[in-house]
Amino acid sequence: MPNLTIQKISSGENKELGTYCQIYADERFILLSGLSSPLDEKIRKEEKLKFLKEFNDKFVEFLKKNSLEIKFEELLKKANQWLKEEGKGEIESNFLLLGLKNEKIYFSSLGDIGIYLIEGREIQDISQKSEENEFTQLTSGALNEGSLMIFATSDLSPIRIEDVNKLEKIVKQSRSGAILKIENKSFKEILKEFSPETKAASARFEKPRLLTKKLSYPQKSLIVILIIISLLFVQNLFFNVKQKGTVEENNFKNKTSLIEEKEKEIFLLSLGDREKVYGLLSEIENLLGELQQGNLEEKETFQKLENNYLDNLKKFFAYTVVSEPKLLVNLELFDKNFLPTKLIEMENNLYTFDPKNNYLYRIDKNSGKIFLLKDTRAQIEQIFAFDKDSFVILDKKGNFTSFNLSSGELKPLKLERSHELKKIEDFSIYANRIYTLEESGIYRYRKTADGFSREEKWLKESADFKETKAMSIDGAIYVLGPNEISKFYLGKKENFGLEKILPEISNFFAIFTNAESNYLYLLEQNRLLIFDKNGKIIKQISSPKFIDLKGFIVNEKEKKAWLIEGQKIYEINLF
Repeated sequence: MPNLTIQKISSGENKELGTYCQIYADERFILLSGLSSPLDEKIRKEEKLKFLKEFNDKFVEFLKKNSLEIKFEELLKKANQWLKEEGKGEIESNFLLLGLKNEKIYFSSLGDIGIYLIEGREIQDISQKSEENEFTQLTSGALNEGSLMIFATSDLSPIRIEDVNKLEKIVKQSRSGAILKIENKSFKEILKEFSPETKAASARFEKPRLLTKKLSYPQKSLIVILIIISLLFVQNLFFNVKQKGTVEENNFKNKTSLIEEKEKEIFLLSLGDREKVYGLLSEIENLLGELQQGNLEEKETFQKLENNYLDNLKKFFAYTVVSEPKLLVNLELFDKNFLPTKLIEMENNLYTFDPKNNYLYRIDKNSGKIFLLKDTRAQIEQIFAFDKDSFVILDKKGNFTSFNLSSGELKPLKLERSHELKKIEDFSIYANRIYTLEESGIYRYRKTADGFSREEKWLKESADFKETKAMSIDGAIYVLGPNEISKFYLGKKENFGLEKILPEISNFFAIFTNAESNYLYLLEQNRLLIFDKNGKIIKQISSPKFIDLKGFIVNEKEKKAWLIEGQKIYEINLF
């Protein structure tokens, strides 16, 4: 980890307070240990300090012998074994074990250690809270360039963004704390560290001197002629540029005048005139794209016109921009290769899976903490909530499995098929029945005692599903095709469509609704679209953070949605 810097700040031992905070580090492992909880008079200070010192000594001695060979997981097991052997469960101690390997950071904490991730001006508390007197959670990941992590004993928490540059002062004032700071410095920051020496070295160089000789009269005449020719050329060039600038300036003014005329027309229209507004705003959008901004005045004019355009989008097409959506969890800290695409929501948790290794995960909606549930050993394609205790998994071969949240048991679900299965594009569960979307149609499987019945063709007429992407059910079935949505009810297609909106819909790929929902939710690459069930736009939610959205889930009662953007899951308010 060439750009990784580690700063250790510790107050050491304080016999008066009965605390002991130390940080030990070798080339691969770091131990932060501390006791900063309120003193229990039943346990003497000396006994507490002795216990912590013994643990530190064992850790250091063990690492000196095994540091290059031992794995981090083995070190955690060894640490838990030491704690168990000592039998000091009544002593409230705080430990952080941290390892560095292959540009990744591995860490696990016990007790009350504050853990913070800082990216830019955003600080996120990712502390591991555990009531067990052992190391139970392991987190790993890589720090982005310019980011840093802070590990602090409990008496120093919470760490705020304004505290980052005065950590030494905070530890000194506490008299009983310890902080470990790990930073992935950018190349630019590392370069700055050498700037004083660079400046000093450059000051030692003299300015180069120009060597000239006297010119003869003919040479001087020739230079004068060349200068005159050059001036004439520059004058002609300036005239041509000025002419071109005048044409471009007139072109800019003509187009801005056109835009302003159309804005005046829109001003006189009401919400009931969306079709007219759609045409006028489409023309304004094209004209804005053609405007070439030169001087400062033109740039300011363009910004004003663009703001007017966005205001009209908001007024007539409910377009909303969320500048800073809430970051619930950054999965890169857990595994830099973890790229989920599906989410479901049950009770106070979100559930997802890693398509790379097919592990199931639970994410606490309130804290953003992530927990490994199960290694399914199946190629997971999709998951869907079944009841409050379980959800159903679809694998790439078309097999269904039930996962019980209480027992952690995976149970294959029996489905009988008489048709040739090529690929299930999507599936949904409604009224205890599984519905599958396939190229050949929509099939329904009824619940039985030991699984599900033989499939039934749900459609009562032919339909083209060759380019379908997803479906959702509220009694009717909504099927997503390329830039269109089809509605089927009682096996037949109904007359249904979405009203035209701006920005135009280019490629939605995910849909959500259910029987309790009043709306249809559609996901594009950079926004969430909300329509009523007659196809009228209710709201559009976009953000500078939304660049390549992959999946989402909605809780309409809570008026919230969670969206997957790369390795980050954001939480937004719907209304």
